[in-house]
Amino acid sequence: MIVAGFGFRAAASVASLADALSRAAGPHAPQVLATAEDKAATPMFQTFAAQHGGAVRGLTAEEIASQTTVTQSDAARGARGTGSLAEA
Repeated sequence: MIVAGFGFRAAASVASLADALSRAAGPHAPQVLATAEDKAATPMFQTFAAQHGGAVRGLTAEEIASQTTVTQSDAARGARGTGSLAEA
């Protein structure tokens, strides 16, 4: 199973997530599109998921904070308790 993880700002667009997915996944189609629960519930992310055919998986704060990530962003750590929401 391929899972694509997303961390994004409130101002992100469907087009910006589609571009990120295209660059990261290449010819592979993820079955699951994952992000934080609050972000997963946004109309923009729901539209993106509907256009790209992946099931949406909203991660809890506990699930996110329990993950070790390669990237260590101070902003992500402060906001989400992890170094990278996309990697968590």
